[in-house]
Amino acid sequence: MSKRTQRRREIEHWLSRREAQGLTLRDLSARSGIPVGTLAWWSHRLRKEQAESEFVDLGVVELSPSDVAESASPELVFVTVQPTTPAATGFPVSPEVGAPSA
Repeated sequence: MSKRTQRRREIEHWLSRREAQGLTLRDLSARSGIPVGTLAWWSHRLRKEQAESEFVDLGVVELSPSDVAESASPELVFVTVQPTTPAATGFPVSPEVGAPSA
């Protein structure tokens, strides 16, 4: 395992601990010995990666003019896609996220 990978895993470990214990970056820095700026940078980077990995391309449906003419009132439907598995960053996803709504 490369030094970069080891460092990333170490930072992910500490940031997940921060999440679980509700620590501030300053508190986490004091416990881990990692500078606050480094923790802030990694936190931002991992959140950004997680957001990018959650993107789901639903594609485009092309309609012919006859399809449009047959529909008296076309509808636009919005859906929300929730992640059901942890992203590659190692941050946990709560079980409620993937639960079907009643």
